[in-house]
Amino acid sequence: MSVKTGIFCLLTLVFLSCNRSTQPTALVATKQPESFNVFFDQFNTHSTFQRSRVVFPLDYYSVTEESTDYELINQPINTSNYLILDLTYNDSFAKREFDAYKRNIQTKKDTTWVKFTGVDNGIHEEFIFARRKGKWFLVKVIDGST
Repeated sequence: MSVKTGIFCLLTLVFLSCNRSTQPTALVATKQPESFNVFFDQFNTHSTFQRSRVVFPLDYYSVTEESTDYELINQPINTSNYLILDLTYNDSFAKREFDAYKRNIQTKKDTTWVKFTGVDNGIHEEFIFARRKGKWFLVKVIDGST
């Protein structure tokens, strides 16, 4: 094999091994799951956003007035009966003279519970959020207040 043929073969191999594609090859953009804190701030401040992140009909469990055994009954809420929620909290709420309560937020994997518990009163509400396809949604409300 002559030198010219060797150089031609080498240049051909280099040329063919070059990836001249304009599209990215190795990097694939992956979307990060939505942060609950970012979602929760928007949920509490933007009514349109909040309505878009509620699964309707919303499961709403509560103790009915007729119930003597404090049984929770599901009374689903549809879009026309839904009232905008404000689940924000300030530490002063626990020190009120009347209707004092505390808030606790607990997250396990793709579920978050926002719980409001009364201080020496019967307040007990839970708002349950689930992450679906990377986005948070309100999926259930449990009002066990007495």
